[in-house]
Amino acid sequence: MKSETNFLQMQNDPTFERLFAAMCSHRGNTAFVYEQDGITQSVTYAGLQARAERAAVRLQVELGTANRGRFVGLHLDNCLQWPILFWGLLMAGYRPLLLDARVSGDALHDLLSRAQAAALLTAQGDEPAGGVRQLSAAQIVSGDEYPHLQPQWEDHVALCTSGTGGAAKLVVYRGSSVVSNVLGAREAMRESPYLMRPHTVKLAFAPFHHVMGLLTLSLYNAMGKTIVLLPDRTPATIKRVCVEHGVNLIYGVPLMWNAMAAKIRTEVARKPLPARIVFRTMCGLSWMAQTLMPHWGQQFAQKGLFRSFHKKAMGIDICLVSGAAPLPRQTLRTLTAMGFPLLSGYGMTEACVISCDVGRGLRPRLHGSVGRAFARSEVRVAPETERGAAGEIQVRGESLYSYDLRNGQLVPPERPGGWMATGDVGRVVDGHIYIVGRSKDTIVPATGENVYPEQVEEAFAGLPGVENFSVLGLAGNNGTEMVGLIVYPADGRQDGGHLAQIARQVAGMNERLAMHKRVTRLLVSDAPLPATTTMKIKRQVLKKALESGQWQYRELSLSTLLAEPVAVSVATANTIENAAGVRDKVRALVSDALQVGPETVKDESHLVYDLGGDSLKLLELLMRVEQTFDLFDEREALRACLSVRELSAMVEDLLAGGHPLKTAQQPSVRHPILRIEDDPRFVEMAQRLAAAGDVNPYFIAHDSTVRDTSKVAGIELINFASYNYLGLSGHPRVVAAAQAAAEELGTSASGSRLLTGEKSLYRQLEREIAEWKQAEDALVLVSGHATNVSFVGNFCGEADLILYDSLSHNSIEQGCRLSQAESRAFPHNDVHGLEQILKAVRHKYEKVLIVVEGVYSMDGDVAPIREFVALKHRYGAFLMVDEAHSAGVLGECGKGVDEYFGLAADDIDIRMGTLSKALGSCGGYLAGRADLINYLRYVLPGFVFSVGISPPNAAAALEALRTLRAEPQLVRRLHENIECFIREARQRGFDTCGAAVSPVTPILVGAEDDAFRLCAQLRERGVFVAPAVFPAVPKGQARLRFCVTSDHQPEQITHALDALVGAMEEIGCLRSSQKPAGRIQEAQAAAAA
Repeated sequence: MKSETNFLQMQNDPTFERLFAAMCSHRGNTAFVYEQDGITQSVTYAGLQARAERAAVRLQVELGTANRGRFVGLHLDNCLQWPILFWGLLMAGYRPLLLDARVSGDALHDLLSRAQAAALLTAQGDEPAGGVRQLSAAQIVSGDEYPHLQPQWEDHVALCTSGTGGAAKLVVYRGSSVVSNVLGAREAMRESPYLMRPHTVKLAFAPFHHVMGLLTLSLYNAMGKTIVLLPDRTPATIKRVCVEHGVNLIYGVPLMWNAMAAKIRTEVARKPLPARIVFRTMCGLSWMAQTLMPHWGQQFAQKGLFRSFHKKAMGIDICLVSGAAPLPRQTLRTLTAMGFPLLSGYGMTEACVISCDVGRGLRPRLHGSVGRAFARSEVRVAPETERGAAGEIQVRGESLYSYDLRNGQLVPPERPGGWMATGDVGRVVDGHIYIVGRSKDTIVPATGENVYPEQVEEAFAGLPGVENFSVLGLAGNNGTEMVGLIVYPADGRQDGGHLAQIARQVAGMNERLAMHKRVTRLLVSDAPLPATTTMKIKRQVLKKALESGQWQYRELSLSTLLAEPVAVSVATANTIENAAGVRDKVRALVSDALQVGPETVKDESHLVYDLGGDSLKLLELLMRVEQTFDLFDEREALRACLSVRELSAMVEDLLAGGHPLKTAQQPSVRHPILRIEDDPRFVEMAQRLAAAGDVNPYFIAHDSTVRDTSKVAGIELINFASYNYLGLSGHPRVVAAAQAAAEELGTSASGSRLLTGEKSLYRQLEREIAEWKQAEDALVLVSGHATNVSFVGNFCGEADLILYDSLSHNSIEQGCRLSQAESRAFPHNDVHGLEQILKAVRHKYEKVLIVVEGVYSMDGDVAPIREFVALKHRYGAFLMVDEAHSAGVLGECGKGVDEYFGLAADDIDIRMGTLSKALGSCGGYLAGRADLINYLRYVLPGFVFSVGISPPNAAAALEALRTLRAEPQLVRRLHENIECFIREARQRGFDTCGAAVSPVTPILVGAEDDAFRLCAQLRERGVFVAPAVFPAVPKGQARLRFCVTSDHQPEQITHALDALVGAMEEIGCLRSSQKPAGRIQEAQAAAAA
């Protein structure tokens, strides 16, 4: 009721004074929540009023009556001081000039000079050029309290345009225009189930000096809502603040939402095929539910289908609003399917906020609607054309800015008929506004067809290795323009290898565009591209700088990358005569596979959303497309297609010469590298080590036997980084055997075993390994890594195929690179995906080698070996299992996957393992049929051309095997400790990835720097653990890799996990399944007290 009365009064008295009174009427409500020195604090509306009044008195004293009515620069980022000073200035009789806190130097002086500003309120310490008086914002806010305030309310505020179309200009709003925009926005948003909730808690992401930040600040303050201030805008901070303070509304910029959507797509792409199919099916269910019942469907997706994701992201029931630029359709589809209400708004500095989608319908939103115009505003397209045609957006109404500010003077703008041209190109359909681009930015190439840069930029969204980029028109012949793309490489890298990779990516992506939209010039900027606060590139500023020669860049040739002819097979050319034939075939396949009538299959039809494809039907469609067009090698590219048009276009691209990203050829000229310091890989490693700083966890010396503890710099630590799973390294029997072998046989084989290095000890070790692994024979090599590289790299030839798990160890990948055979990864532990490959291509190869691991060393999960064995028998393949982390671990007696799964002797062809983990020695082995092992003795390069294993290592491994048989309690104790660790870790809210029965138990952290810092913190707490970071694990999935052994005691495990809890709290790193309650109520209680 209070809000209704306030807004009615604002209609009758649309001034800043009345707007402030409406805010202050919510006296006991929390106005702002913020952090100071790491402590959450808050201020009520009554407290905000008191602070603003004190600031007004101090300003009147500092600036005096002579400066009333003059502009005063407000040069702060979002903080509690900003609203206090904003309202204090207006109350004291001065006009706020809202400035981007990033602007400095001559640019800042120019804005102050043009406004004839009386002073500058800033947090910066430097005196601005030109002698404009500078006042400390902190001192004004915290100054002495003066007893008598005589309000002299001003009713003007000035904003700066972003300058994307040239130099920034200053525009002035009267209070009536701002209040009109607040009233219009409130009226429209009252229809939304997301934007006007009883307990709205809004995150202050958009800068307050920006028109969107100013409107939303005014609107939600006028309704007495809580606004949460950010200490910084890093993703980790945004996530933490949203969860901790119960934020349910964020107004952000496209960059923010694009990054979120890209991260989701990347994470999904890394999952096994069944998980990806489930994800797509869930997205389809979400779209259908939201189409039928938008709000219920969104809640179903957010709180049902994707609830676990939202809990880990920014909390349940959060609404996202985007402004500043159109969102790519891919971002809209991804986040909407996940249950995020992602609403787009439209506004500009000269017209305030014009519209915002309120979330009532799904289709307009997914097609890029920015909503209908707010009340008190009108929108039209000029010139008037047929319904839905694009033209320049024009707007008129009470919310438009009131004056241009020129040299301190207020100049009324010229608006024929009251209409203001926005400079934006768009369409209006059924009242919904769709933005296409900027009229000033429109490119007119030689074809005469308009090209809108935003549409081209959408095709290059996610361009790897690039920090920011822009598409713009560059001068061509006869008054025409060429489509240009200028990029600034990530981290400013300008080395030849990195730039060549960017050029290849651009050339590939270019192929997806229509001919008249393709980039013809690629420029690499020497400096970051000029951007606004909302991360929009100042395209016109950049264009003028390029044309005048004031912007430094280098140009890369795309012609050498695209001019190479693409060979198309005769069979393909005869089968697919033209693009129309491809589209017809694809539509027919869609109709058959999805069991829908041909008349319902349109180019724009979504395979799930419009045609009802479920996981099984989509898999059937994928297989039919692969078989029809012989494109089995391109499954990942085909799977990314969501509509009939996308699928047809992708097939056309693939038939024309492979995956679009593969069509680009290698550059004809390479830049020589003469110093290792110039190698990009060296530079990348140096940067990674520099980033680790003082917490570099590598090459720490452990000067003792590494068992449950080890000594580092003379200090005993509990060690959770050791592969000594059974404590056999350092076991008295094993040590004695090694010593005796050194005494009798020396410390080296002193030659290749084929010639002079053979010893009876080695053959005895191999016989007992074979017996242990229920194989006929075994072969021991000097290292586990070399064993994999040598076998995988040489077992198969040119007529063969290697199929390996996508999470396979580096040694397997290196072997595949070495091999002359074709090699292909299949999704992690994806038995069905592997079978599809075998079903389609087995007949093309002589030998097929399937390579998997028993236990994966980064996630600690166990492979479904029994299912892989079934495929091996069904399709006639060789199966190799790397048991580096499963031998000595899995099974009641530690015999590995054979015992754990109850396999027959011939189920696995190659059992590979290491001697350096459970067996406490060093080396690698291969176990299998006698004739295969004997063949390898004579042909395997890593064995034939290498020295044999040392006698002490061989004796240690042999005695370890015998000890394992004699002391079965070692394995039993290991299993008990693994179970204890998993149980205790999960009780403390840690994500242990896929680990359940293996000693490798990772705890997911996320950021690499957090992993490094946690290792250092744990070491200070008496625990040693190693980090696993990129490239060993995907980026953003850094983890602490705990290795449990049979020697560990339960109290050591609980101590280590408690220490990790404390370390995470100290550095501010959240555990994966923490569910912190919102702190708004706590803050309100503190403020009331």
